[in-house]
Amino acid sequence: MIIKNEEGRSLYIIHDFDDFDPSDLGFYYGNHVKRAIVTGEFEKWLLEQNQDKLVSHLKNFGSNVYDYLNSIYFWLKQPEYKNFSFKDIAGYESHKNILINESKTWLGSSFLPKHFSPESILLYGPPGTGKTRLALATGGENNSICLYGSGASINKSEMVSSLFRVARNFKPSTLIIDEIDGLVKPRESGLNSDLASALISELDGLENNNNLLTIGVTNFPWNIDNALLRSGRFSKRIYVGTPKEIDRKKIIEAYLKGIKYSKSIVSFLVKSTEFFSCADLKQLVATMIREAYRDQQKKELIITQKYAKQALELMKPTTLLWFEKLKSTDPPKEAEHYFPEMIKELKEYEKKDLKGLTGLIS
Repeated sequence: MIIKNEEGRSLYIIHDFDDFDPSDLGFYYGNHVKRAIVTGEFEKWLLEQNQDKLVSHLKNFGSNVYDYLNSIYFWLKQPEYKNFSFKDIAGYESHKNILINESKTWLGSSFLPKHFSPESILLYGPPGTGKTRLALATGGENNSICLYGSGASINKSEMVSSLFRVARNFKPSTLIIDEIDGLVKPRESGLNSDLASALISELDGLENNNNLLTIGVTNFPWNIDNALLRSGRFSKRIYVGTPKEIDRKKIIEAYLKGIKYSKSIVSFLVKSTEFFSCADLKQLVATMIREAYRDQQKKELIITQKYAKQALELMKPTTLLWFEKLKSTDPPKEAEHYFPEMIKELKEYEKKDLKGLTGLIS
């Protein structure tokens, strides 16, 4: 589509953004071109893309064309989790309560002081425990625009600034940075020190971060620059550990939904799956279903304890590798201050008899 501004200059609106790098927008449009788009035509195009929520946020957009189109590009690249909520996640009720209270306090209130920003949140813990899903659901629950970026794909300090610029354009917004440890390694290591510095600058609010919630997600919190953990940055740290018995029950029941199973199977699995992550439990149930199908060869399967035992023999919790890696890092004393729940679970892990799992750990 071609739209002309008041001076007759043509702006080309890209329909297919898949192979279009947002950094090229500055080249095509200029970094400081005044926004002059025929609003009606552009809104019609956005509505054709089913971006109703985006249209309402962009009506009073006051930035330049670079930011405007970069925001559109970033939004259209987001997967379909815009309506994701805590209802889509089984278990972890205490985590949900903390997240919704923290985020709604700052993003849902119009009378809080404008010079205060939401406390940035760091979700940390073993892989497969649902940290990213919890972060995405927080964005869905607090009625904000939810934007997602992966630390593994951010390799320039300009990209960090761009992420925050887009998030500020969409306030109230929730900005999620997954695998944040890849972005903010300790600066003394010399790795990505400019990225860590850029993130620190953005979090410190050189620009106004009110109504902007930042959530970092990591499996390796001990690899994060300590400067990111001080007050005013990621000072709210929430450990998402392996699910406890009450959570495992809800998670297993959710994965078994729509399938017939014997009443004793859930309690048996709950007792047999300590240190299993959410992803492990999902794989365990899938293995049970696969074994049952091989035996029964019919649409309406019945899962019995026989298949539960078979599945447990075939797989062990993958989080053991994470705990062993954590042990080998010999966490400094400061870790108990910054990440107390993680150190507590590590100590519980070290007390367990793991002789039956020697094939999985060294």
